[in-house]
Amino acid sequence: EILYQKSVLYNNFILDFIIKGSEYNYIADTKYKEIYNNDNGYEKDDIKQLSGYGRVESIVKEFTNDIENYVPKCLIIYPSDDSNNKSIDFEKKEQISGLVKFYKLGIYLPRL
Repeated sequence: EILYQKSVLYNNFILDFIIKGSEYNYIADTKYKEIYNNDNGYEKDDIKQLSGYGRVESIVKEFTNDIENYVPKCLIIYPSDDSNNKSIDFEKKEQISGLVKFYKLGIYLPRL
């Protein structure tokens, strides 16, 4: 199940995606930034944003009722230069070094 543009906390936050499944559970956000094409590239504000979403009770309850102990996985989806990544394949996600349960996944977007 994929929830798209879910609004929480009286519309104060609007998430890009909540991905729920037997194998994959993520709070996901799309970022159209070149920095994510670098091996350990990320922006601190993006990490803060997703971390904040992971502390919202109604979001955590999408995954579990154990809101005190559950740490959601966070995924940043970004445009990739690699034309071999044309579909969403969670097996190709990359751990963001130094961060717990933070990943990034590049998807090739055609350019005009």
